[in-house]
Amino acid sequence: MTVLDVVASLNIAPGKFAEFTQAAAEALQICRTKDTGTLAYEWFVNDAQTECFVLESYAGAEGLLAHVGNAQPVGSKIMQAVSATSVNGYGEATPELVQALQGAIKFMPRLQGLPNAVRRASDQPSTTIRAVARFKIQPGQGDEFKRYAAECLQAAVSLDHGTLAYEWFMSQDGSECVVLEAYKDGSALLEHSKNGGRHVGKLLKLSEVSLNMFADPIPEVLAVLKAMPVKLFKRLQGLGN
Repeated sequence: MTVLDVVASLNIAPGKFAEFTQAAAEALQICRTKDTGTLAYEWFVNDAQTECFVLESYAGAEGLLAHVGNAQPVGSKIMQAVSATSVNGYGEATPELVQALQGAIKFMPRLQGLPNAVRRASDQPSTTIRAVARFKIQPGQGDEFKRYAAECLQAAVSLDHGTLAYEWFMSQDGSECVVLEAYKDGSALLEHSKNGGRHVGKLLKLSEVSLNMFADPIPEVLAVLKAMPVKLFKRLQGLGN
């Protein structure tokens, strides 16, 4: 199955959080009742209730386009409650899809990932911890970065037991890489961090990283937060458990 991922970042306008959450609930309900190709539609907010991330996965172009069409009626309500938006796509987007979206989403090609990644949110446990890591790669270091990225993936494949998704995407010019991650619980996250730590360390010599983590602030997550430059977002709603 070809999966397309979308990460939407929404800045919530001051005093508009209640209005925003109402419109978000409507969007989720439409997704539940009308979408057939939406694998994940997970919403998270920061403690200040000023920023929201939506982590989305679709079964190919048809699934994404169907969702866009179904969600259109409530889209204007959401936009009235936000002050800024950023929407990025990940995966192999066909020219037909790009044209249909009229440039609204720019896609980053897939580099690598787990052979048996669990992508459907309803197949992931309620304890799932998700993360989006963004690497800004130093000029001319793209090929070296790819080599160390392959080491990170191999460590996850051979050593991890609770890593559900570990999907890597890289810009065509080799200047940026985004990793979409999911772990079944805090213990799985700590295991992954231990198994791949030295390989990630090599990547950090070639790049700068920012990390957003999406989970309730359980002790295991807080332990990781102390060691890394992470922004934490708590779950608002979604198709998952």
